[in-house]
Amino acid sequence: AVGTAAAIATNRNILPRDIAKKHIVDLQQQLLKDGCYLVGVKNADPKDIALKATVSSPAIINGWNRESRGLPDGAKWSPSQPVSLEWTDEQAVSEVHLSMNHLRFSAHIVIEALTKNGWKNVTEKKLIDNKAINRRQVFTFPKTKIKTNKLRIRLLSSNRDLRLCEVRVYQ
Repeated sequence: AVGTAAAIATNRNILPRDIAKKHIVDLQQQLLKDGCYLVGVKNADPKDIALKATVSSPAIINGWNRESRGLPDGAKWSPSQPVSLEWTDEQAVSEVHLSMNHLRFSAHIVIEALTKNGWKNVTEKKLIDNKAINRRQVFTFPKTKIKTNKLRIRLLSSNRDLRLCEVRVYQ
């Protein structure tokens, strides 16, 4: 948090103490984007276009990036239940952030975009549980942004009962 606050202060040419006075929400939102868990602080990042999408499971954009006491527990996610996001206008997507409910798991995750020619696999990850796997995974699209009005996130396989707690999408 201190390093992120220092970076914001440097980028905005302000004193670090001004972060707490005038830019605390910006700091909190950046920390959430980076995968931190801040109790009682919801995602309200104006750059997260997932918040403007129609989704197959509203739990993935409800603002919470973790399961916790009393908070929603994310979307049930299995190979037979892909998650989709749809916008009214075409979006130029370059990055997707996924937050899951487990730290250690194996999974094969695919992100697809709807194009003129149908669904296109734009990126995928095979995560192997031979080390601690971060519950937050960032998928960056190759070379250019993908232009689409619909994304589909598919879990092809997993060794655990995964829940998708949060999806973020950036241009």
